[in-house]
Amino acid sequence: MDDRITSHNPRTGEQVGVVVIARPEDVRDAVAAARKAAVEWAALGPEGRKPHLKALKGAIVANLDHIVEVVQSETGKHK
Repeated sequence: MDDRITSHNPRTGEQVGVVVIARPEDVRDAVAAARKAAVEWAALGPEGRKPHLKALKGAIVANLDHIVEVVQSETGKHK
């Protein structure tokens, strides 16, 4: 079994990227970390989450062109 998946642009056939397939223990670890983070996130409350969400918005806006390029290449869409 190959432990990687290659992503191709469906329009051009060009290779866009390669990702490692998660093992079952990787998934278990990720789920455990997410559950812990969810409890901590909830404990912050709306005001405590606000600065984190504003920072996320800023990162998305700052990287929007790159995000659009990646999504377009993975889906074969044009701008």
